[in-house]
Amino acid sequence: MKVLNTRGKLLAPVPLVAIAILSIGSRIGAVPDQNREIREAAISPLFSGRSAARTPDSFPLVGRRTEPFKVDPPAPTPTPPGGIIYVPLPRGPAIPPGKLDIVKTNVALASKGGIASASSQLDAMRTAGAAINGDRLGLHWGSDPSTGSGWCDATKGVYPDWLRVDFKGMKTIDEIDVFTAQDDVTAPLALTKDLTFTGYGITEFEVQYLNGSDWQTLPRRVSGNNLVWRRFNFLPVKTNAIRVLVKNALNDYSRIIEVEAWGY
Repeated sequence: MKVLNTRGKLLAPVPLVAIAILSIGSRIGAVPDQNREIREAAISPLFSGRSAARTPDSFPLVGRRTEPFKVDPPAPTPTPPGGIIYVPLPRGPAIPPGKLDIVKTNVALASKGGIASASSQLDAMRTAGAAINGDRLGLHWGSDPSTGSGWCDATKGVYPDWLRVDFKGMKTIDEIDVFTAQDDVTAPLALTKDLTFTGYGITEFEVQYLNGSDWQTLPRRVSGNNLVWRRFNFLPVKTNAIRVLVKNALNDYSRIIEVEAWGY
């Protein structure tokens, strides 16, 4: 607010607080001199100097807050190792750190781009491709390799034989499953981990993965086998092909119903 003196000269801006005090002071009492003393005591610090007008302690404000206003800092957002923040999925629980759920698939399947080849094959009904069609039982053995059957080599009593599967590009895998022929190939039983064979299965073999141009054998070599289903779990490896190297089998031929490689 701007104020003029009695001669019409513009004075320094008067704070609204001072105007309020002047107004209140004029109504405090009936004695003019007493009112004037009250007004002068209230407003003199406001006009005594530049520094006085800017000092908070110079303002006669009752109940002025002097303690600092404290604000608690926000809690830091926890970040798991690797700098990944896990967000709850819609209609599902939160994914805990280190437990990222990666869906694995059978990357050896022909429907996933897998291509099978072999050291030899007995005929057009027992081809390498019949071992990656998704049929673990060997249904209609020797009659429909597109949906069942399995692979059988063509070198009677001669070993080793091999069955190879090339993936569609590089894959990270940590499990390989090998299924050999059951005793009754015309009426195979439901699979269990302890189902055995006595007639046509492979008894000695190695499971390998391709590392560059070299085949790396998984640590667990199999000998004296009589199980229809053998599962191999291992630390994840990145590869574009796997191979089953058969060194012995019953009834002179290597017979593999299905090969699976699980990963992503």
